[in-house]
Amino acid sequence: MSENNLTIRFYKPGDELQINRLFASAFHINRSREEWVWKFQNNPMGSSIIVIGEIEDKIVAHIAAVPVGIKMGDKFYLCYQSLDSMADPLFNSRLIFMRVFRRLQEEIKNMGQVHFGFPNKKAHGLLTKKRIGENDLGKVDIFCIKPREVSFYMPAPGLEEFNLQEINEFDDRFTCLWRDLSSLFKIKFIRDKEYLNWRYIYKPDNDYKVFASGDGGITGYIVLKVYESNGQKIGSIMDLFAPDDSLLCGNMLKNALVYFKSLKVDLIVCYHRNRFLSQCLLKLGFSPVSDRDYEDVFSQMWLIGSNFSLCIPNELFLDESSWSLMMGDTDWM
Repeated sequence: MSENNLTIRFYKPGDELQINRLFASAFHINRSREEWVWKFQNNPMGSSIIVIGEIEDKIVAHIAAVPVGIKMGDKFYLCYQSLDSMADPLFNSRLIFMRVFRRLQEEIKNMGQVHFGFPNKKAHGLLTKKRIGENDLGKVDIFCIKPREVSFYMPAPGLEEFNLQEINEFDDRFTCLWRDLSSLFKIKFIRDKEYLNWRYIYKPDNDYKVFASGDGGITGYIVLKVYESNGQKIGSIMDLFAPDDSLLCGNMLKNALVYFKSLKVDLIVCYHRNRFLSQCLLKLGFSPVSDRDYEDVFSQMWLIGSNFSLCIPNELFLDESSWSLMMGDTDWM
């Protein structure tokens, strides 16, 4: 098979079987068809864009973009997040991938929408070069702590000032919380009940734990996940959504640390971009992770993107400090 015979096209029904095989080869993760359907066809924001690179009926490259609702400034927009970028290593995967990526980029440009993604170090260097031209919007912060370094007083169960309850489904109270707090952010991914249920509750083989504060109304929530990385058991703070209240955020983070310690994780990590959250994490003993710290366990992520919308001010889109995000906003699902 020759790379000169590469055909670039959009997804057609049945491709998901080959896509999942390529996904397993690229990321060493066996993904079920049910999870693929959840990710690309059941998104409450609408249909995904999937671009295929094919040689003699074999899928050798793939990139997709899922629709995401984002508040930018004081308005809400439909944007597209690229993910599952992969190519068969038996070919010139770099060249093939660039051609497939440009086709996705052209499609979103023709739609007049925003495109963004969270590449790793290798892909970041490729996608921000002139031939692709994605804007570099900076690194995603990584904060980490070892369980043995956690030292704070936790009151007896039931005596916390803000008790947390486990959540099995997001209801209207969470949509109200989003509406109440959205004005605090310049750029923030929408967090209404439809999106949150799809993202954390309806995922096949759901492996998230959700805890919320508040009795009648909801004053904040936190999403946690435990996973394995290079032989290490990692506790990840996937999302934390609450007002800038040190007592409330500190309590939710303390409960997360107690939960992770009970599961005997090796490390606790929080990927994010939020100055207030950084302050809360530092107070609890978390430390920023550099490129060289735990590089065999944590992978650095960048935020990149292109603004093809005539409605969104480019100075807002390109302002790194305007973006507030968490690990749950990335494609690391």
